Amino acid sequence: MKRLRNRHWLLFFIIISGNYPAAFAQQRPTLKTVYFNLYTDSLKPVLNYYVNVEGQTISGNYLPLDTNDVILRADWGEMRGNEWVIPRVLLHDSVTFTAVSRTNPALHDRITIWMQKRKDPRDAPGYEEPQKSPEFPEKRRR
Repeated sequence: MKRLRNRHWLLFFIIISGNYPAAFAQQRPTLKTVYFNLYTDSLKPVLNYYVNVEGQTISGNYLPLDTNDVILRADWGEMRGNEWVIPRVLLHDSVTFTAVSRTNPALHDRITIWMQKRKDPRDAPGYEEPQKSPEFPEKRRR
């Protein structure tokens, strides 16, 4: 019972001292660099695109970053978190993404990705991947 009261007092002093959020918040490591790690070299004009941003910490570890860590901007289209929502009408040949660290604006990166020009037949309505029949090895005679 005495142990339980000690915990209550500790919690009471943390709240009174104004350090309640700091006492329970998870501290993010300090970043050394911010950069884009993209999965493609061009964008399909029919799909939204996840913009992958990573950071290297001072200790040398690499972390995926989201909008809690960086401010993401696109020169056209709309950003919803790390996802770039492509507009219905395409007016540009490329899109430029910018990522700026929330804690240190000196850490930033910018990259331009081009839109695909050719139509991909797999994007046509009603397209289905051809099904391959499984190949079975011939039975061996002994």
